[in-house]
Amino acid sequence: MGNVNDGDGWMFRGRGIKQLTGRNNYTAFGKTVGMTAEEAAVYVATKKGALESACWFWATNKIARVADADDIVGMTKKINGGTIGLDDRKARYERAKKILGSKSIPDNVNSQITDSVTQSSSVRTLKRGMSGEDVKKMQKAVGAPVDGVFGPGTLSFVKKWQRSNGLTPDGIVGPATQAKMFS
Repeated sequence: MGNVNDGDGWMFRGRGIKQLTGRNNYTAFGKTVGMTAEEAAVYVATKKGALESACWFWATNKIARVADADDIVGMTKKINGGTIGLDDRKARYERAKKILGSKSIPDNVNSQITDSVTQSSSVRTLKRGMSGEDVKKMQKAVGAPVDGVFGPGTLSFVKKWQRSNGLTPDGIVGPATQAKMFS
């Protein structure tokens, strides 16, 4: 799990939809959103972070392959590392399939969903203090002066743009904001 310091167990406890756990997972996820492991621990506790980390975990661990094959043992091992509680999980999975209907989804739909998750989780999240060509592109999109530096002025433009486009005005230009910004 990568916990090395006193308090790491508590700091990197399970959070989010997929219950992201351990310093190693928080560090890896944090790199994809431009955060330290400690910053990611706070972010994953938010609704947006909970969803983004679950999508990242799903795509990174290639869970769609085993899920599409109805391989509940494979899914369990990829998510939990073992099979504790497998009988209960199997029963709940079968019940969910009955409730939702277990109609087959065409393969091209599954690959489109997987590609979408993979692409969104590989987007470089932009936030205050960053710089570069991707920041310039974002500044153009929000109508900010283009200098390639994500400073306080750009932050104001981003929040205003997010508000006017029905997004949470948090000033973080992550996958959801970029998808709407550049679609």
